[in-house]
Amino acid sequence: SGLLRTELHGPKVCKPEGPPSETTLRIERKLLSADKMMVQLQIVDEEVKDVSQCIYCRTAATSTTGPSPVSFLRVHGRPLKTLEDRLTVLDKVGQLVADSCEEISQAQATDRVVPEKFHGSAKMILGGIAFYKSLLPEWVKPEPVEDLVPVPLKAGVEAEWAIYNEPKGVCVNITPWNAPATISLANAISMLAAGNHVVIKPPELVPTVSAVLRRLCQRYLSGYVWVEEGGKEVVERLIDEGADHVSFTGGGEIAKIVAARCGQMLTPMTLELGGKSPAFVDAGLDEGMLRSIVQEILETK
Repeated sequence: SGLLRTELHGPKVCKPEGPPSETTLRIERKLLSADKMMVQLQIVDEEVKDVSQCIYCRTAATSTTGPSPVSFLRVHGRPLKTLEDRLTVLDKVGQLVADSCEEISQAQATDRVVPEKFHGSAKMILGGIAFYKSLLPEWVKPEPVEDLVPVPLKAGVEAEWAIYNEPKGVCVNITPWNAPATISLANAISMLAAGNHVVIKPPELVPTVSAVLRRLCQRYLSGYVWVEEGGKEVVERLIDEGADHVSFTGGGEIAKIVAARCGQMLTPMTLELGGKSPAFVDAGLDEGMLRSIVQEILETK
């Protein structure tokens, strides 16, 4: 069942909450009798001292009774209100990308993603991070507004008016199979820059990439980004949890289903759909150049 139940002797521990952790838990079991077993637990990660937390985190990724990604990030997500908070998390994403190009490339090669190399996408994402960091000071600054209250209604009270741009909350990013890591991270940086927490739902057709993204986000972006693996039922559950915004990248037919589901929850959405970027091959190309261009089009679509 994916659940482990045992008795913990010693200090009282609290019921854990949180996304799956990268903490390693070694379990040694010894059968003492027909109805009694001794379980010895050893925590490898010294930063985590709560044994029950380690047990819970290791089962949460596959257990349907685990915490809801949207509600967890809404309540327990790390702060993203201030300029410093957002600059910090963008730097963390940049570190993830810089450190993990080879690992992501290998995962994409395993899942036959074309192009398999992540290095070009990494440069694009790092450029996007720099761009958002340049915009952030203006985004978080209050925007003064002219006082348009009629004098008779002021009752002698003068006030200063301003618009404050607030984050929406928790965004769900549903990504396609043909650029899973790129769109997962590229969309996430815009959401994080705006002060939102992010649930990434990578495509089930690329399980190796999905698993790598989950591990990397746990390592670098814990408390900011949650990667939820799975298929159609996971998408339905994430939408039904009441996310504050849903971003979907994929085909039009699936987008209709996603839009209808979001409509039931009155959830705003962004749909980036295929079929909008036609490629034209001009006449007059020699056979070698034509073959090269056609191959490039076929391998990247």
